[in-house]
Amino acid sequence: MKDFIVIDFDNTLINDEEEIPTSTIVLFDELRREKKKLVILTDSCLNRILYYNYSFPFIDYIISSAGSYVYDVVKEKEVYKKNILVSNVNKIINYFYDKCMIYLTDKLNCNLINGDDNNQDVVIINDYKAYLNDNKSSIYKIDLVFDNNESIHKYLDVLNSFNLKINISVDENNKTISIIHEDISKLNAVNKLLLKTKKSIKDIVYIGRDLEILENVGVGVVSDNDVSYLKTIATDITSDCNNKGVEKFLSKYYEANK
Repeated sequence: MKDFIVIDFDNTLINDEEEIPTSTIVLFDELRREKKKLVILTDSCLNRILYYNYSFPFIDYIISSAGSYVYDVVKEKEVYKKNILVSNVNKIINYFYDKCMIYLTDKLNCNLINGDDNNQDVVIINDYKAYLNDNKSSIYKIDLVFDNNESIHKYLDVLNSFNLKINISVDENNKTISIIHEDISKLNAVNKLLLKTKKSIKDIVYIGRDLEILENVGVGVVSDNDVSYLKTIATDITSDCNNKGVEKFLSKYYEANK
């Protein structure tokens, strides 16, 4: 029986209203009573996910900052972390400060150091130098947000020319370049957690969009509105986040495997 459940947060668990249906949380509680472990996987910061866990705790572990930070919610302790090198952070900020909006994700929060953002999940930093002095070894993810995609492609070449110890991903829909340490991937973070819990990758039911994880887990599930190449890899397909896809699949799967 697969007793580790790993779920992508955005576009998979929460719906377009950024809500988790009450019936889904009730199901999570039932599964946890049956000794299943629930892991939330996100590109976001830790506090954004913990917010959903305060009123009705349902999460065992959180993998945040695109795999850079792994947190045991029940024991309130770090499992694994890998920050971007201080020298790399400084070089990126010094070059891009006047070219785009820069978001720095530390252990808890996503912080904007050079602009305004009305998003309640974002902390505005007025004195970024003082902030960096206090958090210089605690930056796990950097997001560079541009005005247009032409700038992304232009500055992506510049960023690559720096030869830093980083992994880079691009989100053209949000005009964003995201940066983490070169050793980090979501699959690597999952494996770090499995090492701690003495579980195998094949013990996992994964619902989400990460290609590497889908290719390795015991059961990999995508939404019916995901891209076709993910559907060819997945073990199963469920409804999207606005139609309780996570809840529908888990109910069906664990009922069939009692």
